[in-house]
Amino acid sequence: MTQTVTTLANGDKQVVITGSETWVIPADWNDNANKFEAYGGGGNGAAGTVIQSGGGGGSGGYSYLNNFPIKYYTNTRNYLNDGYVAVINSIDTANGNLSLFSVVYGDDGNGNSSYTSATVYANSGNNGSGIYGGNAAGKPSNFFQLTVDGTNFISYSPTTYAGATGGNGRVSSTAGGGGGAGGSGPNGIGGAGGSNTTTNPTIGRGGGGGNGGGAGSGTSATGGTAGTGAGVGGTGGTAASGGAGGNGTNVATSYVFAGGGGGGAGYLAGNTAGGNAGLYNAGGGGGSARALANSSPGGNGSIGVFVITYTPLTSSGNMFLMFR
Repeated sequence: MTQTVTTLANGDKQVVITGSETWVIPADWNDNANKFEAYGGGGNGAAGTVIQSGGGGGSGGYSYLNNFPIKYYTNTRNYLNDGYVAVINSIDTANGNLSLFSVVYGDDGNGNSSYTSATVYANSGNNGSGIYGGNAAGKPSNFFQLTVDGTNFISYSPTTYAGATGGNGRVSSTAGGGGGAGGSGPNGIGGAGGSNTTTNPTIGRGGGGGNGGGAGSGTSATGGTAGTGAGVGGTGGTAASGGAGGNGTNVATSYVFAGGGGGGAGYLAGNTAGGNAGLYNAGGGGGSARALANSSPGGNGSIGVFVITYTPLTSSGNMFLMFR
């Protein structure tokens, strides 16, 4: 659970939130130049067994909305002297198939039922299962609705992208694992993880690249290329564990939080784990099959993140959001 505030190269400010945090809306908040983004978490790669290799984890979906006028609506409702509460929930089920990011602000602070609310969310990728890669995450929300005093006041439609699919493993006692999927981002769906095929079946498959990046190879260990500012797909293993997926990177004036998928582990008669995903919302690589035991761990998927970016104003009213 962390919260960081960064001034970007172009002067914009960016707040990055994972877990449960409290954030005070800054005095320089700008209703006309802001962006809310939700990145769902990535699924884990599946463990291999003595008879099959594991599939890669699916990647998280992505959703964003530009220029949401928080101050305009709160001023309109004369709530500025009351408490404004926002809630971000990052929920991961046992199967890793849901990350929900909710922004709810309002409650008039007087114990009344009046409130204002809005939501941006992104589903996370499914875990790999047996030889099968994690399915693409369900499409994130396409409905961002402002509610005032229990009445639907106005609606906004975010741009949304589903997550990508992790690569399949293979039924064989000497097969490498499937690659994890790359995380989706503002440039599009991440690359799918490579699936194991009859070509070079002992080699682990590459992970997909993030943010509209390329798919991992289905015939070799090559990871997918990254979209702008995102993580590359991890390289699959040969006779050892798969390579770790690349993290999202800082590019000039903005961050992109779409990690590369982890590479699948190559076949080895020993403990060979799949590669881990990049930092945010990518899937982990699958574990390889092995002959000496009944389990080979899959790579870990990555966490989800909520991001708020804005161009500062010289002054602004006071209010706060609480992330709990």
